[in-house]
Amino acid sequence: MLNLAPSTALPTGTLRDVSLLVVNAHEAADLLGASIGDRSPVQIARAVRQLGPHAAVVSFGERGLAAATPETEWFEPARRVDARDTTGAGDALVGVTAAALADGVDLATALRRGSAAAAVAVQRDGASASMPTRAEIDAELSRRPREPT
Repeated sequence: MLNLAPSTALPTGTLRDVSLLVVNAHEAADLLGASIGDRSPVQIARAVRQLGPHAAVVSFGERGLAAATPETEWFEPARRVDARDTTGAGDALVGVTAAALADGVDLATALRRGSAAAAVAVQRDGASASMPTRAEIDAELSRRPREPT
């Protein structure tokens, strides 16, 4: 799993060795070398995946995230919260997703957990201080998710 944050140039062919690439929309635009303005989130995730990783996830902040694997593509809406500080959101998403994958859950479930963790984290100030516990993530997952916009 590679979280290419901040965005940086990679040696040619590096992404072919990546099982799961996670980037935000700005990093996706850097990788693609073009504006992503009028493409859908799923189209952007698909384009990032076509750069070589087995699977790609692109986060779009308060909008949600999109994922593309060889088998499927989907959009996961963000959870509705009142954000105070987004500093640790990406770290929460990536860390909790990685932990869930290590526990053996499928990518879609892992990303829902990561998204819930990010939703909890943005409601607090700071980066490391905002990281949620497993119980807080479970509580967030029990709430009704945000409707797609």
